[in-house]
Amino acid sequence: GLGNAVEFSGIQNTLCRVGHKASLATTGSLSVQAWVHPNTTLQVPQAGIVAKGSGTFESFALDVFNDRYRFFVRSAGFAAQFAISSTQTLRANAWAHVSGVYDAAGPSLAIFIDGVLSSSGTSAPGSRGNDTHELTIGNRQSGSFDYNLGFRGIVDEVHVASVALSAS
Repeated sequence: GLGNAVEFSGIQNTLCRVGHKASLATTGSLSVQAWVHPNTTLQVPQAGIVAKGSGTFESFALDVFNDRYRFFVRSAGFAAQFAISSTQTLRANAWAHVSGVYDAAGPSLAIFIDGVLSSSGTSAPGSRGNDTHELTIGNRQSGSFDYNLGFRGIVDEVHVASVALSAS
C-alpha cells in the first residue's frame, strides 16, 4: 500500500491542503522536501508538488517544469521569481527525494535529488515574499481560482523548514 503517501491524478482541483500557519509565513531561509514518484514523464508545465500561495503571489513552490524538478521563491512584494531546476529529467515510476533550498544569507538557491546537489545558483532575493494562503500538495494555481497545474504521481513525506538545509 501507499502508507501515508498520496497519489494524484493531475485532474483539476485534486490536491491536499494545509491551512496557513505562522511558521510558513517567514521571509528568510527555507527548505522544502518531498519524496516524489511521477507516474509519467508527461506532466503539465509547472505541475505542482508543493506550493505556498496562489498564481503570481506564490511565496515558494517545488514543481515540474520542462521535464525537470524546479524550486522557486518570489522576492518580497512578489516582484520577481527566482528559480533553479534540476539537471536530471523526471524518471517515471521511480522514487526521488527532492529538496529545494533557499539560503537568505547568500542569497542562493539549490536543488538536491536523492541527497546530491543537482544545481545551485546565486540569483536569489535577499528576502522572500510571504502570504496567508494555504500550502498545497499535488497541485498549484495558475491564477486565483482553480487548481489547474496538477502533478501526476505520488507524493510522500513533505517537509517545510525555515532553515537552509545542506546535503549533510
